[in-house]
Amino acid sequence: MKKLLLSFILMFTTIYTTVWAEETPQAVIVFDASGSMWGQVDGVNKITIAKDALNKVVNEWNPDVKLGLTVYGHRKKGDCNDIESVVP
Repeated sequence: MKKLLLSFILMFTTIYTTVWAEETPQAVIVFDASGSMWGQVDGVNKITIAKDALNKVVNEWNPDVKLGLTVYGHRKKGDCNDIESVVP
């Protein structure tokens, strides 16, 4: 289960972008909330595992790095364009 959690954390690996005009590092987490995330791994929904991993990442986040969150697949079933920047 630890390997699975690590896999999900790696899936949420953030891409650090340094904006040259700004010295504050920034990152965005892209969270998959599509229907496929309701599948199970070892009897646990993937969405539950992903939420737990996201909570861990956010709780341990360096406050000096600006963080954004983009979610997809959470509002319209089967719509690949269902993308929302929840925290810009």
